[in-house]
Amino acid sequence: MHGFKMTDPTGREQAEREAAYAEAIARMGPPRRFRLGPDGKMQEIGNNDL
Repeated sequence: MHGFKMTDPTGREQAEREAAYAEAIARMGPPRRFRLGPDGKMQEIGNNDL
């Protein structure tokens, strides 16, 4: 098995990747948490329900 390391001398690709990641995180909103309820269905819980 051969391994190759590619480099981007301008750093443009890494900057674009980081910008896309930051944009995706901004669009997601706050995390949501779920718990399995007594009826077997997933129920969303808030911070007060812990």
